[in-house]
Amino acid sequence: MAKVSSLILIGTVHGDPYGFKKLSCLLQEKKPNIITVEISPYSLSFRAKNVSEIRRTLWKNLRRMQNEDGLSWKEIISHGAIMGIFLPAHRTFRVASGKILCPKK
Repeated sequence: MAKVSSLILIGTVHGDPYGFKKLSCLLQEKKPNIITVEISPYSLSFRAKNVSEIRRTLWKNLRRMQNEDGLSWKEIISHGAIMGIFLPAHRTFRVASGKILCPKK
């Protein structure tokens, strides 16, 4: 029997003060295997121009995750999504998230 898969499209309202929490809860509930993000040409251009600052901020946040969550640095940095951000040959941008702010049920 063929495996059935589903596609869930999620829209966001930019500027929603509760948007991050709502999205985090939904992602925690659905536990998707793959997440894709639509970004505008402006967004892509901005990221390309500010790649150094974006990487510095990510590095700082990863260190904070390590301290707060007790994860090993090897465990954090060897994650495929994180490696993809820091490898110079990798040209796509991925979304990395820290803690899910949705309370556990």
